Amino acid sequence: MVAPPPLHQLTYSWTDLRGDPPARWLVDWQLRPQGRGTRILLHISGFDLTDRRQKMARNALERGWNNTVLPRLADVVAEP
Repeated sequence: MVAPPPLHQLTYSWTDLRGDPPARWLVDWQLRPQGRGTRILLHISGFDLTDRRQKMARNALERGWNNTVLPRLADVVAEP
């Protein structure tokens, strides 16, 4: 039996049905080899920046990722 290839991408989405039209967001993680390590790419899309509430949500999400999630991810990856 041959092992499946390693996974290099995870993409997920969700929809907020309260909007008119409903808002759909997409989060995409990619792992790419770089030198002797791995680069993690994170892309979040789907925000309508002309909509004040969506722009505020996007800005809050960005602060959370930059100030909490990504630093913690670096700590977890560095653990033996």
